[in-house]
Amino acid sequence: MAQPLFADHKQHIQAMLAAALTAANPYTAVSQHISRSGSRIKIGQHSHNLADGRLFIISVGKAAVPMAQAVLDCVEKTVTEPVEEAVLGGIITKHQPANLTLPLPIYEGDHPIPGEKSVAATTAVLKTIAQ
Repeated sequence: MAQPLFADHKQHIQAMLAAALTAANPYTAVSQHISRSGSRIKIGQHSHNLADGRLFIISVGKAAVPMAQAVLDCVEKTVTEPVEEAVLGGIITKHQPANLTLPLPIYEGDHPIPGEKSVAATTAVLKTIAQ
């Protein structure tokens, strides 16, 4: 097997960096573990038929928005009703993104140390899913 030429090292480094960034992308990471078949959605080893009731989505952390978006995109392709009626939950993140509309409420929490905003956000999400 021929060894890559040293002259190609820049391309190899760029390819490795691109692969690492893709693998670390929270949307991509979640998307790789979620699939759908008809009204059934599979997340990891767990399966849920959306015809049986709502799906609860709770996403927390700095990457909460893209992780929740990956689940919502899969659900949106699965349900016949508006996605707002199929899912319930909330997103807790450090900064609320501007100009982003999602069918889940987005709450700001404290970071890196949980504080009053984190407690209020968690309380709000718990009230939502208790319905």
